[in-house]
Amino acid sequence: MRFDSNQHLHIGYYENGYDLEAVAYKVLDEDKWIVFWPKDQKYEFNRKILSSCKFHPYHEYEIFAIQQEDLSYKTGCNQFADWLKAAGIIE
Repeated sequence: MRFDSNQHLHIGYYENGYDLEAVAYKVLDEDKWIVFWPKDQKYEFNRKILSSCKFHPYHEYEIFAIQQEDLSYKTGCNQFADWLKAAGIIE
C-alpha cells in the first residue's frame, strides 16, 4: 500500500483525562485513509489490542480505515473516539 506523501492528519482524544493520538495517512489514488497507532504511546492496553493489528515498520500499528476522499480533523477524531470505545479503551 502506498500513501500520498502530501496528506496526513494527526487526530486525538483528549477527554476524561486521556491524551491519546493517532495519525491518518491518505492512500495514494484512493478515497481511503488508514489510521495508525504510534508504538511510542505506552499504555497498558497496547499488547492485547495491538497484537491483532497489522504492523508497518514506518507507520506502526494499523488500527482502522476511513473510506473518504477528504478527511477533516473533526471526522477523524470522531472516528478515533468510536474505535477507542469499540476497543474498550474508553467508555
